[in-house]
Amino acid sequence: MKNTLVVICIVSLMLNNVIAQKNKSDQPDYTKTKLKLFEGEINQLNDIPKYTNLETLNLRGLGINNLPNVFSNCNKLTSITLENNGLTEFPKSILTAKNLQVLKIYREKQILALPYEISNLSELNELVVRYVGLKELPKSIGNLTKLRTVQLEALPLNNLPDEFCNLSNLEELYLSDYSGDRVFTIQNLPEEFGKLGNLKSLIFYEVGIDKLPGSFSNLKNINTIEITGSKISTLPEGFGKLSTLQNFIIESAPLLKLTDDFGNLSGLKNIKLESTSISDLPESFGNLSSLKTLEISGGYRVSGDLYVKEGGITLLPDSFIKLNELDSCIISSQGLKELPINFGELKKLRYLDFSGNKLTMLPESIGNLSVLKELILNNNKLSNLPNSLSNLSSLEELDLMNNKLTSLPSNIGNLTSLSDLNLSGNDLSTLPDLSNCKNLKKIDLHANQLKEFPKSLGNVVSLETLILTYNEITDLDASIGNLVNLKTLILGSVIGSNPIKKLPNTFCNLENLKDFGAVNCQLVTLPENIGNMTELTKIWLTKNKLESIPESIVKLKNLESLDLSDNKITSLPKSMKKLKKLKNLNLEGNTISAEEKERLQKELPNCEIRF
Repeated sequence: MKNTLVVICIVSLMLNNVIAQKNKSDQPDYTKTKLKLFEGEINQLNDIPKYTNLETLNLRGLGINNLPNVFSNCNKLTSITLENNGLTEFPKSILTAKNLQVLKIYREKQILALPYEISNLSELNELVVRYVGLKELPKSIGNLTKLRTVQLEALPLNNLPDEFCNLSNLEELYLSDYSGDRVFTIQNLPEEFGKLGNLKSLIFYEVGIDKLPGSFSNLKNINTIEITGSKISTLPEGFGKLSTLQNFIIESAPLLKLTDDFGNLSGLKNIKLESTSISDLPESFGNLSSLKTLEISGGYRVSGDLYVKEGGITLLPDSFIKLNELDSCIISSQGLKELPINFGELKKLRYLDFSGNKLTMLPESIGNLSVLKELILNNNKLSNLPNSLSNLSSLEELDLMNNKLTSLPSNIGNLTSLSDLNLSGNDLSTLPDLSNCKNLKKIDLHANQLKEFPKSLGNVVSLETLILTYNEITDLDASIGNLVNLKTLILGSVIGSNPIKKLPNTFCNLENLKDFGAVNCQLVTLPENIGNMTELTKIWLTKNKLESIPESIVKLKNLESLDLSDNKITSLPKSMKKLKKLKNLNLEGNTISAEEKERLQKELPNCEIRF
C-alpha cells in the first residue's frame, strides 16, 4: 500500500509538470523582437504593447478598417509592414511610433492619402508604398529629411509635390507602374528636382515622364539612371555634368539624341538604349573612357500613342574606337551600314553583337580583337568575310545566320577555340577544312545550298550537334560515322529537309547519338544495326517512305519518343515491349491493322500511341 501511494505521488507530480509546461508554451513570447500577425490573429493586436523588445511588425490580411492605438509605448519599434488588411485610411496610430525607420504599405487600396502629420515620423529612412489608392503625397513629406529610400509602385499619383525636393538625404527613388494598369499619370518632375543632391539611384518604370527638369544636372552624386516607358525626347542641358554617373538606361522612349557633352560622363560604365529614336551618336562619345558595356537595340519613334519602327544608327562616330575599356558591345536592329576601318583597336572587346543591321562587309582590322569570345552578326547582308577573321584565337561563338555568304575564308579552321558556329540561312555550297577546330561542338547549316555532305565535317570529331535541314543533300558520306561524339543530328524538319533515301552503314557508329531527326526526307530504309545506337532517346522520321522498321530497334533501351507518322508502315517489330522507356509513339498516317494496334497497346501499356 505504501509503495502504491509513492507511485501515485510521482505520477501526480509528473502530470502537474506537464500541465505547467503546456500552459507556459501557450503563452506568447513577449520578449521576441519580430512579430507577424496574419488572418485570424486579429485578437492579438491589443497585445502589441506587451512586446517590450519589438523591433519589426508585419500585419497581413487581418480584415480590419483601422489599427488600435497600440504603438505609443513601443520605443524599440523601427519597422512596420501593412499588407492587404482592408484598411480604409492611413492608421494615425502609427504616427505615435516615434522611432519608426521603415514603413511599408502594400495592397491597401482604400488608403487614398497620407496624413499631413506623417512628418511626425522624423526617424523614417525608408518608405515603400505599392498597389495603394494614394492619389497625392502631402507637402509635409519634405520634412522627412532622414528619408534615404522612397519606392512608389502602381499608385494613381499625378505629381510629386515641390516639397519632395527637400529630401536632402534621399539616395534611392523608385517609381514604377509595373502592374501594367498605367495608373501613374506623372508627366513632370518638380523643377527643383536637382536639390536632391545625395540621390544615387533613380529608377522610373512606365511612369510616363515627359521630360527631365533643367536642374537635373545638379544631381552631383547620381550613380544610376534607369527610365523605361517614358515620353522623354531630349535630355536636359548640362547632362554631361553628371560626373558620378555609372549606369545609364533608357528604354521605350522617343529619345532623339544624346547631348553634345555626353562624352564628359567620364565615370560612365554601362549604357543601354533600347527602343529609342536615336539616329546617331555624338562625336564626344569616344571620350567615355570608363565605358565597359554598350547596348543599343531597336529603333522607334512616337506616332500618336503608337511606337513605329524607324531608322536607327547607320554610322558610328570616328571617335568610337577610343572606347579602350569596352568589353561588351551590342548594336542591333539599327540599320548600321559599315564599321570604322580601325574598329580592331577595341582590344578589350569580348562580346560583339551587330545583329539585324545592314552590314555588307567587315574591316580587316576585326582580326585584331584577340580576346573576343562571341561574335554575333546574324541578319545582315554580308557576302564575304575577311581572312583576318581566322586570327580571333579566343572566339568561341560565331553567328552568321541569315546573310548572303557563298563561301568562307579557307583559313577559318584556325579558329581553334570555336565551339558554336551558326551558318544557317546563307548560300554556301561547300565548306573549308574545319579539322583544326578541335573544340567545335555545334554547327548549324540549315537553309544553304549544300548538295552533298561536306566531307571535311567528318574530321570534326568533337561535334555534338549537327543541323543540315533545308539543303539539297542526296547522300550522306560514310565519313559521318567518324562523328562519334555526336548527340544531335537533324537532317530534316517541318521547315526543311534533304532528299536522302538511305543512311550509310557507318551511321550506326554514332553510338552517343541521342536525338535524330529526318523529317520529310525520302528515306526508304533504316540501317539494320540501328539497335546498336543505344543512347537514342528521340527519333523523328515523319513523312518519309519507310515500309518497315529494323527488328533491332527494340534494343534501344533509352528510347522515349518515336515518330513514324506519314510513312507506309503496316506493322512494327515483335517484342516492342522491350522498349520500357518509350512514352510516345506516333503512327498516324500509316496503314496499321486493328490487330496490330491491339498488340502494340498491350505491349506498350505505359506509352501514348497515336494511330
